[in-house]
Amino acid sequence: MKIVRDIAAAALASLVLACGAAMSFLVNADGRVASVRVDHSSGQAAIDMAAYAVASGISFWPATRGGCRLPSLVAVPIAFRVVERGP
Repeated sequence: MKIVRDIAAAALASLVLACGAAMSFLVNADGRVASVRVDHSSGQAAIDMAAYAVASGISFWPATRGGCRLPSLVAVPIAFRVVERGP
């Protein structure tokens, strides 16, 4: 049983998780994010909140039409990779 526990502990120590959320941003004509929406939750509130925080700080080149800057809607997946390492 100790060998099984040691193997399980080693597996958990090197666990790699990939988590993320799909977000939509309303981008102002100046390229700043005006609003953020979670389109698809990661299922983890902390991951969604972190994705929201990342999205709120992103700057974009504004969309243009005929040389005029326009507000636009941008949909982007935001992924996090969490790596837990043993001692």
